[in-house]
Amino acid sequence: MPNVRELLESAAPYDARAHASGAELRRLGQRRQRRSQAVGVVIGVTAVALSIVGIVRFVVPLQGQVAPSTTTGPSPRSSFTPQPVPSPTGPDLGALAGTRWIPDLIGSGVSTVQAYPDEPGNLPRALMTFEPGHVLVLDYIERGRTTTVRGTWAATSDTPELDARAHGSLRLSLIAPPRAPSVLVLLLNRFSIVSSYAMYVPVGPPPSLEALTMSAYENASGVAVFDLVKPGAVLPSAYPRRP
Repeated sequence: MPNVRELLESAAPYDARAHASGAELRRLGQRRQRRSQAVGVVIGVTAVALSIVGIVRFVVPLQGQVAPSTTTGPSPRSSFTPQPVPSPTGPDLGALAGTRWIPDLIGSGVSTVQAYPDEPGNLPRALMTFEPGHVLVLDYIERGRTTTVRGTWAATSDTPELDARAHGSLRLSLIAPPRAPSVLVLLLNRFSIVSSYAMYVPVGPPPSLEALTMSAYENASGVAVFDLVKPGAVLPSAYPRRP
């Protein structure tokens, strides 16, 4: 039976362009902006297609479609500690430190539903914070329960600014805790195969988000998508206060 990594790699097959340029990675990311008419596509939890081009971002999906959580326990919050990650070589993208990002659960192919900060409802939410000292924190909120996973990050870029020109190597190390929700497990497994990233400017982001999106790749195949939270934006109470 194939393991999780094999399922992920079959969903995002190897692309021979392992050393794609920043411009090419951005072009691949910008193709996500042309997604439409497939919010209702049912994505299998164990074998999710990463090459979906029909998903609409920044919309409120139908209510009542949240996958049941497998997380149990008396506490509404769990926290897990950092794991080491090998650092890529090159100029460090220090501008990431202190920034917050909303993982696009739908665009990353791990869920059919999601609530963004400016949307009401009890749909799954996630917040990723690049803290100083290369500490990475992911908060995943589902059905009133927050699971916090702490790990490490490393990123390089030939340009020091956090803008659409930034691209380079990216390593995200976060380990799924026991009894984690299935969406969170699949998201963290996607993170584990990320090797590079590129930025692009999305169309019509919600009020709490900047017009900057990070697309993360493994061998030039899209793996995950993140949207930058505006500095100082106050997120609703479902999200923990970070950094």
